[in-house]
Amino acid sequence: MSLVDQMLGEVADLSVWKNKITSGITLVMATLIWFQFEIMETEPVPFLCSILLLLRLLLFIWVKYGHHLFTWMPPTPEELQQEDSPVRALLSEIEGLLLMLYEIAYGEDIKTFIWVNLCYH
Repeated sequence: MSLVDQMLGEVADLSVWKNKITSGITLVMATLIWFQFEIMETEPVPFLCSILLLLRLLLFIWVKYGHHLFTWMPPTPEELQQEDSPVRALLSEIEGLLLMLYEIAYGEDIKTFIWVNLCYH
């Protein structure tokens, strides 16, 4: 099996409805997203902010009242501060990427700054 077949295998399976449940969920989600942005004329940024606000509310409810409903609780801030925490590793990677973007935007490396501005506009 070639690399192209491996990469496009999932997309091809979705398009020919090989797995009906996955293809149906993809079609319904794409239709809902299209309906939300085109028909309801929702702006993407406030919509994203509303989703993040809802997720923060759900996390708060999970932390405060989740011990009655769930056996697994979210990690505490002390657990996130550990050096071997996967969340800590992810946040350090994100911080490194943001620092790289800041350096490019600040213009310290003029060649990279011009290349980024010309390629992405």
